[in-house]
Amino acid sequence: ISYISKATSLSSKLEFPYFLRTCGISTLFGITFVVTCKAFDWRTVGYLFEAYSAAQDAFDGALARAHAEGIQLIGFSFFHYPDEGDINVQDWSDRMRLARDSDIRAFGATFASPK
Repeated sequence: ISYISKATSLSSKLEFPYFLRTCGISTLFGITFVVTCKAFDWRTVGYLFEAYSAAQDAFDGALARAHAEGIQLIGFSFFHYPDEGDINVQDWSDRMRLARDSDIRAFGATFASPK
């Protein structure tokens, strides 16, 4: 039983017949994000996420829903650093600069790195 795992890959009952979760899958987070954007009439939105499966699933769900809703969703992928000692601050700074310079003013995010 998982209270935190949102990875879509764990949803296969053929592969994981006894796996249960108490939270929704990642794609639902992405879809909910787009519903929020639509409510505020945000038509061009950035989405920052780390490159690991659950965050990618959330972005993919958001991207599909955004397309259906006529919202332009622009992804900014960051490297995932599960160990704090491995974090490359320059990489994060460069990616944040790209997002800042895009002139997009509404962002969503999915992160799991410890820092």
